[in-house]
Amino acid sequence: MQIDAGRENGVGSGRINAEAAALAAYATIGNIVPDFTASFSTVMVGESIDFTDLSAGDDIVSWSWSFPGAETTTSTLQNPQGIVYNSAGVYNVGLEISDGVQSKTVEKTSYIYVLAGSSNWIKQVSGFGTPHRGVKSIAIVDENVAWGFAFDVACGEIFNEFTRTNNGGASWETGFVSGADIYANYDIANIFPLSYNKAWACLHTTATDELGPYGGIFVTEDGGITWTKQSTAEFNSPESYPVAVHFFNNNEGWCLGNQVDDEFEMYTTADAGINWERVPVAQIPDAIGAENPLSGKYEHFGNTLWWASSEGRVFKSTDKGHNWTAVQTGLSYITEMTFADENVGIAQKIARNMLDTYIVTFENKITTDGGESWTSFTPGSGIRKDGLEFVPGNPEMLISIGTDGEVLETVGSAYSTDMGLTWTDIDEGVYYSSITMMDEATGYAGGINRNSTSGGMYKWNNIISSNETLNVLTPSCIYLYPNPVKEKLNVEFATEPGEDILISVYDISGRKLYESQYNHHHQSGKVQINTQGFKKGMYLLKTRIANKQYVDYFIVQ
Repeated sequence: MQIDAGRENGVGSGRINAEAAALAAYATIGNIVPDFTASFSTVMVGESIDFTDLSAGDDIVSWSWSFPGAETTTSTLQNPQGIVYNSAGVYNVGLEISDGVQSKTVEKTSYIYVLAGSSNWIKQVSGFGTPHRGVKSIAIVDENVAWGFAFDVACGEIFNEFTRTNNGGASWETGFVSGADIYANYDIANIFPLSYNKAWACLHTTATDELGPYGGIFVTEDGGITWTKQSTAEFNSPESYPVAVHFFNNNEGWCLGNQVDDEFEMYTTADAGINWERVPVAQIPDAIGAENPLSGKYEHFGNTLWWASSEGRVFKSTDKGHNWTAVQTGLSYITEMTFADENVGIAQKIARNMLDTYIVTFENKITTDGGESWTSFTPGSGIRKDGLEFVPGNPEMLISIGTDGEVLETVGSAYSTDMGLTWTDIDEGVYYSSITMMDEATGYAGGINRNSTSGGMYKWNNIISSNETLNVLTPSCIYLYPNPVKEKLNVEFATEPGEDILISVYDISGRKLYESQYNHHHQSGKVQINTQGFKKGMYLLKTRIANKQYVDYFIVQ
């Protein structure tokens, strides 16, 4: 009740203020305020959106929706479901509500973003039942079999939930890493599969009030229905924190944990994990202060392993994890690392502003000698800055995912065919959470699912190397020797006479050091480049023959 305070202690004091009372009644009874939300505001062409009415007011009797650009342009349901957009674009959504006496309207402009998608990625269904599950990491066995595990995109929490495929991603089956020795406060650091049915999971604790042991290595041989702890990989100290497991074949494996008593905790096995043996501390470089490995962040090629540390060092073993060396990259810490082969790799330091999460530091180091030395490297504009992946065996080809790092940031993916000097957008507006490539033809990127039947995974659909103007492979018609080189590099061609050839040499910062036009009709099939003025390190050689471009690299000693 509204009391007329202005008449207090006077004539008529305590009487009802009719005008104020009427306004209050209108505000609480008759006023209606339209509002709504959408299940997703960014979708791909052909995907559906569910709309939910959030309007205020108890006496609303009708709803009139408008969806310009959608397959269904209007609806009178309170909560329209399955609204589909078949054309890429940015669309408004409107809602008019009525209580039978008055009507109110709200229009949200540029509310729905519909993306055309990319012909380089095929959208698949991760299978996770809870909406907004991302795929934290993906491990590929072959062109048919792959495993991944889930996290919450909103808060980053990792779940002991995995997904796997045995048909190249046509379908994914989910399950949980669970069992008698697996506690509620365990998180997955990584999963390493050998097949569709056999895999190892590295688990560690996430809470200070421990519910059980400190994590460990677990194996399944029935596709994740049951998991068994391999207890000889002990990880039984309060400081233990396992972060990675890897197998080279059916029997030989390695696993890694944080330092315990100032020494890194590592184990190797020769019998599929039945017996794990601690790597002697004398065979591992000492830790620096509070230095620890990054969870799940290791690389492998053949029998060689690398892992990155919180102190900017890269640790390397060439004998399946038995003996280790460590090299400082020049970065204060490392957030991402990828290797193409036994020689070429990139390490990154990416830091964000804590207030607005914008990227404020983006530093890159590159190695061409397997991690023995690292050189500062500036990628070309257009690189995405949340994930970087070499195509294994191809040092020229990189794929990056995530934000562009700008103030008005966009997300998407891009590729490079010259070791990161130049970048071409694959798509924009699509969120990718992780990426793993097995080769040029096989790879996956994690996304965000809508539900158990929509989204969450992308499969690589390589159209890059089939482009008639681009060949990212080292061609059989070009030979570089000697490589590494000290004084003179020979570039020899096996091309048809009369073809025009343009040869360019770049350093790893993208600076052009050499360029020469060559005509096979008038010249021999060999060009010699004087490298005596080049500093030691890696260089890119681009060769354009007719309408095709080839990329290779050489090392100056």
